[in-house]
Amino acid sequence: STGDIFDDRLVTNDISNRTHLRYSFPDNPHAFGALNLIKFDTKEKDEIRLIRTLGQAVMVGMRDSLWRVDTLPAPEDAAFLVDRVKVHIEGAHGAVAPMGSAVFSLSDVPLLAYVSRYGIVVTNGSSWGVISEDIDWDGTVAVGSLAGAVLLNNPKRYRLEFYYTPYGGSSN
Repeated sequence: STGDIFDDRLVTNDISNRTHLRYSFPDNPHAFGALNLIKFDTKEKDEIRLIRTLGQAVMVGMRDSLWRVDTLPAPEDAAFLVDRVKVHIEGAHGAVAPMGSAVFSLSDVPLLAYVSRYGIVVTNGSSWGVISEDIDWDGTVAVGSLAGAVLLNNPKRYRLEFYYTPYGGSSN
């Protein structure tokens, strides 16, 4: 339900096990090996909701956390320690919507903004912050309907555009 191209591979979530990230063989986005996976087994039974490439890494937005994957194994790698390629970035502001993210840049630094249950979060892949703190989030946004939210980068107008169901509303 979510995915992106990273390191010449298609990286997606596994809809049969939403805690697994799957990736294709290099230059073969249609060919997935049985062992081409990274497990995100968290104590909260977290699910992958968002995958986006950010610079030289792929960001994995779980329901309750944010992770970074720095590299994927090559087919010729004999010993590859999957646990060493994933980095836990944040543990409370997870992603809620597959379309609720936008990659943008400030001063040539790539950034990812994504929609969480508590506001719009921005990260550079190492640190993060909530950029919507001046908004009465619970009084403005129907938090229960955020799965359908859309966040877009509008480079022509130098802004992020957020499409959401308002509190008390029924559609974006």
